[in-house]
Amino acid sequence: MEAGRAVGVVADLIDPESGRPRCEMRVRAKATVLAAGAVFTPALLMRQKLAGSSGQLGRNLVVHPGAGTSALFDEDLSAWRGTMQSYYIDEHLDDGVLLEATFPPPGLGYSAGSLPGWGRDKELFRLYPRVASIGSICSDEGERSDPAHREARGAHPLLAVGPRRPPGRRRDSALGGAALRRGATTVYPMLPGLTSISSPHDVERIRSGKWKRSELHVSAYHPMGTARMGTDSFGSVVDPWGAVWDVPGLHVLDASILPSSTHVNPQITIMALAARGAARLADALG
Repeated sequence: MEAGRAVGVVADLIDPESGRPRCEMRVRAKATVLAAGAVFTPALLMRQKLAGSSGQLGRNLVVHPGAGTSALFDEDLSAWRGTMQSYYIDEHLDDGVLLEATFPPPGLGYSAGSLPGWGRDKELFRLYPRVASIGSICSDEGERSDPAHREARGAHPLLAVGPRRPPGRRRDSALGGAALRRGATTVYPMLPGLTSISSPHDVERIRSGKWKRSELHVSAYHPMGTARMGTDSFGSVVDPWGAVWDVPGLHVLDASILPSSTHVNPQITIMALAARGAARLADALG
């Protein structure tokens, strides 16, 4: 920083053997772009006490809470081969839920974890080639004004986030019924006390069951929003093109600038915003 303006980057070059800084590198530039993601972009800015005038830096974290369901079929599927996310269902998108076909290799992800049993009792692993799964991502909605991002001791930031609503029970029951209607012999809904269902009549057990949020097997994906864009410097960290309001010469082009949660995987949206901001920056620099 010189005279309140970002003029480049200072970095430590780390010795790969000792893990300690070997020397310092300085790069001067007409414009500096920060793209460390929704977790580390605000961590770096907070550490250097930059971009904090709006009070929004590190706040407004949104994620996609996700859950999975697996089903057993009569024939071999080897579902881990080929494209993992080959199909999606947007029937429940108005309710903020997108269903995606996905199937990690054996031993990874919720597919293996959803099969009942422990240790040597994990007999269903023998049937893993006959298992398929589908996951859901729920759009995180509304304002989160509490600081979701805090600088922890050491080099790692501390995130605090909880789902505003659990994955929908109507979605779970519809998904279980759909799997059974399409040839599954058994469905594993990953719900406590409900190891599996094997007939359409059992679907009602999902719809009428009562589970606490802490009992659900939920994971989180796609963090966004911790340096969100906006049209004024009071409620946002960057302008609509990614330029930091109170740090001339500094631009943020990553997932942190999304102003709210996307209903779908944000990868293409992030790439588009980065390309759009980079083109504008290139034109400005001549």
